[in-house]
Amino acid sequence: RCGAPLALKDIGMSAEDVSKAADIASSNPYWNPREIERDALLRFCRMPSMASHRAAQQQLNQSKETKMNFTVYCLDHPNMVERRLENYDAHKAHLQTAPVKTLISGPLTKADGQTMIGSFFLYEADDIEEIQKFIEADPFNKAGIWATVDIRPFIKRVDNR
Repeated sequence: RCGAPLALKDIGMSAEDVSKAADIASSNPYWNPREIERDALLRFCRMPSMASHRAAQQQLNQSKETKMNFTVYCLDHPNMVERRLENYDAHKAHLQTAPVKTLISGPLTKADGQTMIGSFFLYEADDIEEIQKFIEADPFNKAGIWATVDIRPFIKRVDNR
């Protein structure tokens, strides 16, 4: 309204200058209530104008709120079906206390589709440490059912649910 420039290009900043400024700001952070992240800063600076400030702020907030997905693939020691069944209620109760979001969970089976040989989980969490702590406390783990536990970050590309 008052004729002040609203976009970085209006004050002579090129796209290359914006990248350089983001590099400088993220490599030499100063105290700020929010951590300075290069990619989030670039997204903010590349908005068409300050008139789009609200959209830019929403985009920055979404980048902070994005959680990671993790797969947990557990294979049982041989002949664990009975021990698995003995600990099932405690395992199920433990899953209900999850500090992370369970997206998918269920037993792995032999080719017969019936004989349980492990567990599979897809979780959403802030970091892998949250998952590790939760899995360590699982009654199946404490009962020595799982021979191996493999936790991996997972990038969802397709979801046809």
